Amino acid sequence: MTINREYITFSNHEPLDLRMLTTFGLSVKNSTSPIGMFGTGLKYAIAVLLRNNCEVKLKIDDTYYTFHTQKHNIRNTESSVIYMHNTKDGTDIQLPMTDNFGRNWKVWQAIRELYSNCLDEGGRMNDVIEQDRTVIYVKGEEAEKVLSEFHYYFIDPTRMKLVYSGQRVDIYERFEMNLGNLIDGVNTRVFYRGIYTGNDWERSASFIYNFKTNMTLTEDRSILHAFEPKNALIDEILSTCYDEEFLMRYINNAFRDSMEGSLTYNRLQPSSAFINACKTLLQKDQIIPSWAMGIYEQTLPMIERYKTAHLSTFDEAMLTRVIKVLAHHDEYVSRDQIRVVRSLRDNVMGMYIKKDDTILINREVFNRGEVILLGTIYEELLHKRHDFEDESRTMQNYLVDKVASLLTRVYNMEKDNG
Repeated sequence: MTINREYITFSNHEPLDLRMLTTFGLSVKNSTSPIGMFGTGLKYAIAVLLRNNCEVKLKIDDTYYTFHTQKHNIRNTESSVIYMHNTKDGTDIQLPMTDNFGRNWKVWQAIRELYSNCLDEGGRMNDVIEQDRTVIYVKGEEAEKVLSEFHYYFIDPTRMKLVYSGQRVDIYERFEMNLGNLIDGVNTRVFYRGIYTGNDWERSASFIYNFKTNMTLTEDRSILHAFEPKNALIDEILSTCYDEEFLMRYINNAFRDSMEGSLTYNRLQPSSAFINACKTLLQKDQIIPSWAMGIYEQTLPMIERYKTAHLSTFDEAMLTRVIKVLAHHDEYVSRDQIRVVRSLRDNVMGMYIKKDDTILINREVFNRGEVILLGTIYEELLHKRHDFEDESRTMQNYLVDKVASLLTRVYNMEKDNG
């Protein structure tokens, strides 16, 4: 962002009522759905900026106000109380806070607060016009640093390309249009109505998200419930978006280790566009995330969900030996209960389908050898016989007991033969 000004300015057409600075809990924004609603944000911003050696001035119509602190000794503790000075009549107004108000707030949060107020009031930043009746001026190194990193804290159309605009969320590419490289760090951030909330995805995202639907905010504008953004996103992608081309691109970029890869199915009825996008990707032998595969599978008869794989004579013989090994240890499964398929979602190696009493085995397992095939079928057989869940303590205990039993048998056999 080019700097050719003395102050950062935040302005709008509405005159600020000074009671907004002297009263807590008063929120009377000129907006039907404001970002801020607690009546404390402006006071936080002024305190944080003063504490960080920034100059703050306020103009209401033709009157200018400056802000400064005075030392007060309260119960043997020195505090810097904030005052507002009227430059027209020379009077000072003591504000109801010190510069330690919002002690955990950072300068970027103060700038975000002032910018959010602009958005709520239909105002602008760094673009004062004649009709503006309220202007806030900020000067300081820390404040300028925030603006130099504008795209970290605000949706910046000059560096983010909008690729989808929906009812609940706008989705941007994470590439800078002018430089063609990644905007480091931005793709972990959650934006709400154009501002960074302070919330971050637990994994790096393939896209940048600006949520528009109502969410529950805390007083520092972070989203209270971490599940709200993901719920809004999956609702949008699954049931509201009808752009098949975008959906194909989105699903194809939902990598396992990305935020998009960790979305969960919320049981909404998927749109025809979503189903068609999944179908097209699978026809092109593209891997799709487990949540998308799970949704797509629910729309298909079981017989159509997984394609049966052809086994060579060698592989069929390997499977026969594995079944005999299991039977030798009193773990019985018949050949007709095992179905080898071309692939399974997320490249898992095996899956037990309880409804059809069938063990599905990924064709890839045979390329990994007989021992891996034996382990895969044995694991699914445990799901079948004992209804164990993956990575559960009950399954772990069963396997440990099984290993202990086998160790005992081997020891006895070696001792008898020794």
